[in-house]
Amino acid sequence: MDETFPVSDAPALQRPAWARRAVVKRFLLFYTTSALILAASAYAILNIESNLELTALRIHESGQVEIASHLLAHDFEGVSSDLMLLDHAPSFARFLDEPTADRKNQVKDLFATLVNEKRQYDKVRYIDAKGREVVRVNFRSGQAVVAPEAELQDKSDRYFFQEAIRLSEGEVYVSPLDLNVDHHQIEMPYKPMVRFATPVFDSAHRKLGIVILNLYGAKLIDHLHLAIMDDAHAMLLNSQGDWLSGPDPEQEWGFMFNRPHEFSSRYPEAWTVISENEWGSFTTRSGLFTYTTVNPLLASQPPFSGGEAGTASRRRLLDSGYFWKIISHVPEEELPSASLSRHPAFLGFFAGGLALLAGLSGYLAFIQNSRLQLRQSVFDNERKLREIAQTLAEGVYVLDERGLITYINPEAKRLLGWAPQDSLLGQNAHTLFHHKRPDGSPMQENECPIICGIQSGQAYRSEEEAYWRKDGTLMPARVSASPILRDGRVVGSVVAFQDTTARKRAQEEIRRLAYYDTLTGLPNRRLLMDRVGHALVQARRYGRPLALMFLDLDHFKEINDTLGHDVGDALLKEVAGRLGAAVRSGDTVARQGGDEFVILLSEINAVEDAIQVADKLLAGLRDPVTLPGHVLQVSGSIGIAIYAAQGDARPDAQDLMKKADMAMYAAKQAGRNRYCLGMP
Repeated sequence: MDETFPVSDAPALQRPAWARRAVVKRFLLFYTTSALILAASAYAILNIESNLELTALRIHESGQVEIASHLLAHDFEGVSSDLMLLDHAPSFARFLDEPTADRKNQVKDLFATLVNEKRQYDKVRYIDAKGREVVRVNFRSGQAVVAPEAELQDKSDRYFFQEAIRLSEGEVYVSPLDLNVDHHQIEMPYKPMVRFATPVFDSAHRKLGIVILNLYGAKLIDHLHLAIMDDAHAMLLNSQGDWLSGPDPEQEWGFMFNRPHEFSSRYPEAWTVISENEWGSFTTRSGLFTYTTVNPLLASQPPFSGGEAGTASRRRLLDSGYFWKIISHVPEEELPSASLSRHPAFLGFFAGGLALLAGLSGYLAFIQNSRLQLRQSVFDNERKLREIAQTLAEGVYVLDERGLITYINPEAKRLLGWAPQDSLLGQNAHTLFHHKRPDGSPMQENECPIICGIQSGQAYRSEEEAYWRKDGTLMPARVSASPILRDGRVVGSVVAFQDTTARKRAQEEIRRLAYYDTLTGLPNRRLLMDRVGHALVQARRYGRPLALMFLDLDHFKEINDTLGHDVGDALLKEVAGRLGAAVRSGDTVARQGGDEFVILLSEINAVEDAIQVADKLLAGLRDPVTLPGHVLQVSGSIGIAIYAAQGDARPDAQDLMKKADMAMYAAKQAGRNRYCLGMP
């Protein structure tokens, strides 16, 4: 027994040590396994987290860059519209045809009005074909200032003149965004400038020079920073990789001082990708780059016409090599990362099992939070785009591929006469308010250019489009429709439109002022000469005579001098009405100026017809004219010129006017209150 006791007692003494070793071993095994699982889980969590954050960041940056691109494109279209307005202004056209001092002053007034109204142009200029400034209006101290003749400069050596003067009619040149140069010196402080120019032609289609708008480039840069809210991320580059706007003002405008291309030198790998592609998002060792391309030349052009000419013009602009790059750059140190050093909270996961549970709970919470943040980011981007659309001063609606409305902003409802609470979603836009042409004739859906644009994937723009309000009335509109592409497929269209009713009324009023006398409402000399020329063409073609009469009131100056100009003006209005009542509807009564009137009888059978009308005109003047406080007796002297459409004589409008004038003076000398006949 003494021998067996120690043997039997040995295991009892060893169990605690074995158990402890087993616990330690199991602990180490569990701990090691748990630590490996925790490390793997932590890495997986951080990797997923960083990927989600990076995806959300890409979406956010892409949205900001796209908004900036649309804002700049909208700016270009607005400036181009102003440029075309000047090019087609009647006062400017008259000056190009006949550059008198009075018409030049009208052009100065036109330019000054645009500068004061828009307040975004540093200069508006008309430069002749030799490069010499003819009219320049500057924006100084908050108002338009017309440059004196002595300060007008020769711009023939400036690149923007040399480029613009080569363009065809209707094309627009957009200069690079650079610093303004005055008298061959960069203006201080820096003044970023973009120049929009188009060639101008007279009525004979002779190119006489260019009209050019200097747009403050600060407005474009402000829109860039409005869209990309973090100024440290926002960049605007030219096609050479120079900073036009960047995080460091000292590096901007380097190309103006012959410095190397700053961005392309600092980020050569990124610039290779950005310069060769239209848009995209990628990461390098320098961080996340999100970019898109703006083609100022293309965005500023009027709507392209169809056919080979329009296609060639569009291709030439796309191949010009001139573009801007809008870039958002998030540095590498600001990007999401799976490194534990950037997430100190995860270091506590390795403290034990409780830390593992806490870490798992934190992981789940963090994943949920990441998803919510991603959704919130998408929602915020969508809300931002909607807020911009809601506040635009033009109607905007979005169509799906079937032409059904998926979004419409309040301004579109207001313009079309719908109440804010009216729901138009899901309705067919064509049948609702775009189903008829401007003349009221029906337009089938397969003829609608907006619907056809969805099917073809082509943008559509028009200055003469018709929309029909809820009450059935016509609203003339300016329209721009752009297809929506998703994964290379057209899924709808964004349509923006503006009510052009006021503009058309203004154009009609301008036409009325250009062709009609403001006092009597009769055609003025300009319209008269057009009608005389047309009547002569018809008379020669059909071999029929016509008559032109000059009528001058007798002793009208005495009435003005004794009774005043107000009485004289009232008398002229009464005389105009009587003359109009004495001729046929197809004849023309015009006011030459002062108390001189011209009557065109475009169709007569014989000289006696003209004499009969002259007698009728004189008889119509003999009745007393009753005005407030005055009863006047008036008479007139008439000179008649006849175009007989016979023989070799081919008088033109000026010949007839001269002969009628001479005959009128003969009637004056013969005693007034009579007519005198002159033959060509």
